[in-house]
Amino acid sequence: MDPFSLKKRYRITGEEVKAAWRHQLRWQIYFPLGLGLFVVGLLIGLLWLSQSGDASVWADISLILLFALAIIFGFVGLVVIVMAVIGVIYLTRVIPPPFDRTREAAFDAQATVSQASRAATKPLIVPQAATYALMTGVRYLAGIFKG
Repeated sequence: MDPFSLKKRYRITGEEVKAAWRHQLRWQIYFPLGLGLFVVGLLIGLLWLSQSGDASVWADISLILLFALAIIFGFVGLVVIVMAVIGVIYLTRVIPPPFDRTREAAFDAQATVSQASRAATKPLIVPQAATYALMTGVRYLAGIFKG
């Protein structure tokens, strides 16, 4: 069955996609932004009507707004850190078995290479060792007889 010959289940036009995008844009960006500006404007209007809007009050309000932003960004940072900790905990539970298998494979490879190197060098080392031992013995005996 050719997948390209099948008819589409959903007939979505480009205009419907653009309309859905605009709807999502309005609700997720413009609405919260407008609501925040409305609240700030409402605070400014209330202060203006109460006739107590001197520099100290404006400084307090700006400080409160800055603290609110710092709390929001701090909460986002806290969520990111908590997610990172959860990820590390998950990885420490998941990763050790493959690392154990890798370490065992490396140990086996090291042992195999060590055995192979010993087997490869034995024919070269043993005759030389026997030759040196024989030469040393002869020199020792020659030294005894020389006197």
